[in-house]
Amino acid sequence: MPPLGEGRENFYDVDESLRRERDEAWMLDTGLTCAYDGELIEYSDGVVVLLVVRPYVIGGQLIFYDLLTEDQGDYLYSPLIFHAKNWDDLDEQFITYAEERTPVPLIDPIVSCRYCQSGIRQGETMGIASFGEIHRSQRNPDLKAYGNRFENMDRNPHIFCISCLMDMNKDIHECWTDGVRHESECEDGTYARCWRSGCPGNCKTK
Repeated sequence: MPPLGEGRENFYDVDESLRRERDEAWMLDTGLTCAYDGELIEYSDGVVVLLVVRPYVIGGQLIFYDLLTEDQGDYLYSPLIFHAKNWDDLDEQFITYAEERTPVPLIDPIVSCRYCQSGIRQGETMGIASFGEIHRSQRNPDLKAYGNRFENMDRNPHIFCISCLMDMNKDIHECWTDGVRHESECEDGTYARCWRSGCPGNCKTK
């Protein structure tokens, strides 16, 4: 499983033909839109990128790996970009939504959920929302075009456990139309982390 951003087409790149004419407005146009309201994202706008990942500790370092399709050619859950002001609104809504949620106990988690304080194990599906900006990358001589890159400026990203990520998607703002799960478990299994007790987690497909 390749680390974040390696071994496939850059999500932040867009077709050069979609860009505006070379005028002042074009120089600000990333070709990307906010997942909350569809508004254009301009270079240097404050943005939050939401990714579905799995955490691992390798060589003493915490690394987040993307979830990819079986052929490893694309994201299993598309990354989403929000204007920071819109993400702040969603964040506040979900803090209120989850304020009385009881944490799922776990000894020695490698990270913890911002919203319910549940611990997250190595290899468990989770969400990570990081603040930064979209910058224009250097011109690619092969494509004869400029691309985009995400400049991560966040030392304290927002961490979602899988059940909070599922509820955020279901009850606050739909990010992925087919929902989000750790594997193929049912909704009750997601809340209970059924895979931790040896459940095969395939009830969703029965």
